[in-house]
Amino acid sequence: MAERLTRGQLGLACGITAGAGFVDGVGFIHLGGYFVSFMSGNSTRAAADLASGDLLGWARALGLVLAFVFGVVLASVVSHRGEARLRVTARRSSLSCEPCGLPLRC
Repeated sequence: MAERLTRGQLGLACGITAGAGFVDGVGFIHLGGYFVSFMSGNSTRAAADLASGDLLGWARALGLVLAFVFGVVLASVVSHRGEARLRVTARRSSLSCEPCGLPLRC
């Protein structure tokens, strides 16, 4: 698929990927080892925290997973119900809400 991309499209894809990686890295540091967009990592972390008896850590990881799932469901509902302008809004919201897990730090 990458062979069919123009230079501009490839540059945009690289820029978005780098931005998402940066946000995830900052979120990982800020949250003390929890991920902003890596939900399988958060579910693994939740299981490890629960197994070690760290209920606060388990709740943080589980909260991030639940917030991610809620965001996906909300964006899906808005994009399927709405008009074209709402679809654009949902896409923008999903990009801007990615770091919303940052305030969950206790």
